[in-house]
Amino acid sequence: MKQLYFLILIITIVACGGQQSEPITDKTQTIQPSSRSSYFVEQIKSNSIKRQTHYNIDSLDVEKLKPLDSIFFKTYFDGLAIDNIKDEKVIFDKWSRYYFFDYTEVNNLLFFSFIHDDEVGYDNVYHVTFDINSNKILSTDLIAATGGDGGHGNIDIFNYNIKGDSLLHRSLSTFDTDIEEGYTREYETVESKHIFGNFKSKYIVINSVTGVDTIFASN
Repeated sequence: MKQLYFLILIITIVACGGQQSEPITDKTQTIQPSSRSSYFVEQIKSNSIKRQTHYNIDSLDVEKLKPLDSIFFKTYFDGLAIDNIKDEKVIFDKWSRYYFFDYTEVNNLLFFSFIHDDEVGYDNVYHVTFDINSNKILSTDLIAATGGDGGHGNIDIFNYNIKGDSLLHRSLSTFDTDIEEGYTREYETVESKHIFGNFKSKYIVINSVTGVDTIFASN
């Protein structure tokens, strides 16, 4: 009788251990393919803000946005090709912080963005186009890198159209170099347009201005 009870106990332990082979912390692992799209869309919309027509990324307080946890990031974004930068991918960095940013929905397309707050000093804004019907990410683009480090600084200003599928983008980049009398400042201002749709996003440079200024130190 004791041997029978011991055998039943071993079988029960083995069976329970087999049921725990899938990670229970990653909720996306339990979602059936037919509902995966709706879960993804729900998470983006419930954690992101509705897309506004104007942003100054430099004045954005990312800590007021909802954090994007590592499980969700690794499941859906890690390893995605960045379409507007050749041979580059979205790579998870354990030393960085990630945040949901904004979204808008146009017909069967969900346009949204998330922010990578890196350890160097930049807020990198990624824009994603997702087709709800086909359950596919159509385009992933790095559209801004606001911040500064080592004499370099960059400011990005966004102006979306009402639907949120077209972006006028103004970027001001500066680089300071010390000289004996003060410092020089190289600058570049780029005005561009991003067009999003059921295709790879389009990028058009409207205007670009570069120059160098010398700033003399006061005695």
